[in-house]
Amino acid sequence: MAGLLVDVYGLEELSTPVRATQVTCLWLHHPRLQTRAIMGAFGRRAVDAWNEKRRSARPDSTAASRGLVALAFDQRNHGSRLVDELANESWKKGNETHALDMMGAPEDDGTSFLGSRHFPRDLVEVCRSADPKGLVFGTTGCDAAPQEPRQEEIAQFFDRTIKGKKFLACSGGADKLVPHSVSEPFMKFFQAAVKGWYKDGGVSVEDRVYEGIGHSFSEGMVRMLWSF
Repeated sequence: MAGLLVDVYGLEELSTPVRATQVTCLWLHHPRLQTRAIMGAFGRRAVDAWNEKRRSARPDSTAASRGLVALAFDQRNHGSRLVDELANESWKKGNETHALDMMGAPEDDGTSFLGSRHFPRDLVEVCRSADPKGLVFGTTGCDAAPQEPRQEEIAQFFDRTIKGKKFLACSGGADKLVPHSVSEPFMKFFQAAVKGWYKDGGVSVEDRVYEGIGHSFSEGMVRMLWSF
C-alpha cells in the first residue's frame, strides 16, 4: 500500500472496551466509476457492528481482544489515482480499448481462450495465482466431483490456504453484468468438497442469491454480512 491514500476506520475503537491485542483488517474495494469515499458509511457500519459484539463478549474472550479496522483505497485509475477517465468506460461511452477488460465475457467465460496459443503466458500465471477456479483447476474445466488422487492434491492445497476459514458469496438473482450462473459451477464444487471429502478442514461456505437484486450490494446482503 506504499504511496497510496488509505482511509482507515476503527483506529480509536481499538482501545475500547478493552485494548485489542489482535487486529483484523477489512479491505473495502469500491465499485467501478466510484472512489474510496463511497465506502465510508459501510466501513463505519462494519466497525460499529463488530465493536458491539466486543462489548457484549466476556473480557477474557477472543472476541473481546480482537479489534477491527476497515480500510478503503482508490482502485487503479479511480479517485486520487485517476489517469484517464475514458479508460473506465464502455464502448458506448467511447472507450475503444474496452475489449481489454472483457476477456471473461464470452459465452464460455473465456475458457476456450484461456491457455490457448493466443493467450499470453503471463496472464495464465496470474489466473493460476489469483483466480479461485484457476488456483484449483488451472486452465482445465471445473470438475464438480474430482476423484482420487485429485482429491488429495486439492485437499493439500486447501490445507495450506483456507483450512478453518469461512466464506460468504452474495449474488443478485437479477444481476446481468455478473450473473450467479458464472460462479455456480465452482461454488457447487466448493460446497460439495467442504461438506464431503474435505469436511475435516473446518471450512464453511455460504452461497446466497438474492432474487430481484441486480448488480448491487443490497441491504439484505449487508445484514447477512454482519450476521456472518
